[in-house]
Amino acid sequence: MTLLSPATAFAAATALLAAAWVLPAAAQPAPGDPAPTGRVASGDTPSEVAVAASAEDFPDGGAQWAVLARDDEFADALTGAGVAAGRGPVLFTRSTALPAATRTELERVLPQGRTVYLMGGEVAIAPEVAEALGDRWTVRRVSGANRILTALAAARLVDDRDRGGAAAEVWVAAGFRWPDAVTGGAAAVAAGAALVLVDSAAGPAGGSNADVIAYLAERDRDRIRVLGGAVAVPPSFDTPLAQRAGDYGRLAGSDRAGTAAAVAGSDAWTPTGYTIVLGYPASGETDDTTTAWGYALAASTRAATLRRPILLVHGDDRAAGTWDGVDVPTAMLLDDACELAADVVGSPGVVTDATLAEVERLRCAGAPALDVGVHASGLDLPWAVADLGDGRLLVTERDTGDLRLIVDGALRFAPVWTAPDLYAEGEAGLMGLVPAPDFATSGTLFVCASQQPGPRIRVLRLRMAGETASDGGVVADVGRAHSNHDGCALAVTREDHLLVTVGDAGMGESARDPAAGNGKVHRMTLGGEPVDGNVAGTVWTVGHRNPQGIDEHPVTSVVLAAEHGPDNNDEVNRLVDGGDYGWPDVSGPSGGAGGTVDPIWASGPATIATSGVAFAAEPQWSGLRGALVIATLKDQSLRALPLTPDGATAAGPMETLFDAELGHGRLRGVTPAADGGVWVTTSNGSGEDRILRVRPVPPTVPAP
Repeated sequence: MTLLSPATAFAAATALLAAAWVLPAAAQPAPGDPAPTGRVASGDTPSEVAVAASAEDFPDGGAQWAVLARDDEFADALTGAGVAAGRGPVLFTRSTALPAATRTELERVLPQGRTVYLMGGEVAIAPEVAEALGDRWTVRRVSGANRILTALAAARLVDDRDRGGAAAEVWVAAGFRWPDAVTGGAAAVAAGAALVLVDSAAGPAGGSNADVIAYLAERDRDRIRVLGGAVAVPPSFDTPLAQRAGDYGRLAGSDRAGTAAAVAGSDAWTPTGYTIVLGYPASGETDDTTTAWGYALAASTRAATLRRPILLVHGDDRAAGTWDGVDVPTAMLLDDACELAADVVGSPGVVTDATLAEVERLRCAGAPALDVGVHASGLDLPWAVADLGDGRLLVTERDTGDLRLIVDGALRFAPVWTAPDLYAEGEAGLMGLVPAPDFATSGTLFVCASQQPGPRIRVLRLRMAGETASDGGVVADVGRAHSNHDGCALAVTREDHLLVTVGDAGMGESARDPAAGNGKVHRMTLGGEPVDGNVAGTVWTVGHRNPQGIDEHPVTSVVLAAEHGPDNNDEVNRLVDGGDYGWPDVSGPSGGAGGTVDPIWASGPATIATSGVAFAAEPQWSGLRGALVIATLKDQSLRALPLTPDGATAAGPMETLFDAELGHGRLRGVTPAADGGVWVTTSNGSGEDRILRVRPVPPTVPAP
């Protein structure tokens, strides 16, 4: 069996599969012109959107037929897209009353005497609705004893009406997993395929599933595609379904958005764009009670006729794990797809303006301009910054061991705290800094310092109150301190794991030894305890030379770290459980030699001395949103590495945001700023160092 997953780039077939009818040609943008993004079928409910979509899809009327389904219960409506077949609208009704707006639209779009298909039995759509329609149109009910048999009746109807026989291709979806079916309806139409449903809980021979298997056995099918993963349609269906087709596989993602992206990325389409549709229940709703799936059904005719597959987004643009309501699989397809249109279905109350803007940014946005200014000066080798979100910054000074406070750009004379027993030789001293997630209430900070006796590299806990901080104890001893290659950057993940980068302390031979603390990235609880998935103790990954930057992706759980190469191959690495990054035996890409993990970026034969990093998380970064912003010491430049929307892979060459000509010298740390920009520390010494404020200024984009 072939598993077809969402692709990072869309590879479409050059022609649709053969069908008994041909979809109308869709308009294409002129070569080189960006396709539009904008709202279509505006409305606040599925019924309103369906009426608006019908008006836009059939502006001159003349539909061959219309499909009428319930807008509050979609069990019988799931395969309505197939019945509409791109030649008529899908409209919605209540069980016992036809909405006036729906009646008006039917009178406009459907000539008298043509057919209105009712999806479902008399419980779904009562006889009085059929009687109200019968005065003007032919009414045909498409129904079975349950949703599975209703879908099968729909498939047989389309086989007889449009194909003159059983379909060569069949798509199978779960009748109790709404999103997998509603996103597949338009695609099945585009592929000339039948869409049937199964009862996932009953097994392939249970209940009405036996009727579905019998239907599939009526002829040799060229291809069968299952929509969704093992939860939607269990693996027990694979064998009996695969026996019915020469080509069998799944279109599946890790969730509904992923499955929609897999469907959109399938060879059913030669896409001219995408149809962006609400795909998640509102707060307080469940998948079984929501009306959200109606938006996809209402848009199915548009999606099929314009060849713009359906992608799902959230109604809440603050939904965790999304780019302003856009899931990562969806973002992967939209990324840099400026030549493909994007139709956002519904009003701002359905899909927010922020989500629409993010769709446009993903498709077409260019790099922002930068506003670079000096926020504070008079510092001595500042290493890391923490933005406390209220106009205050904390910054560590490596050689003095001082934790300094800056309020609205003014550096306080007295340090907040000074590291005791500091070992400040060469590259060692007071380095990394990160607030605890509950800093606002607890005042807890974590710092990384090289200290005597030993000397050793230790992660320390501080408690800040007012403008002073007190010692809160040692969280972890992570390795030997040395005048070269101490690291040491800190980050806290959304799972409240503390990440600590530690250099090899000039002892490269220990970097791949899990028993040694140096040359590692450590992962621990905020109390210093090991985390499941580590190699040994708090050691998460091995084989590092001198990593000085680390950050977690703002949407996914991907963690990237930057480290210095010897005289070549600075690296940006994606960290994975137990990963071996090769130092000292491997530097730069090696094709996984000796079981090592290749970097996602390497500098090649020269070194620029990559240091601190931070993800560009906020919308004002425009075309660079999601990129990794990187400070460099040797090159004296601020760089950005464009990434795929999941943060796992470089999406292009590293870009220079500003270089040495700006005159700020060596750049050490990068920290996200509360206003969406970044703070950058210089590392020149002699008390002349600065904290730079770098703010992106998005390019002006005409309103869609």
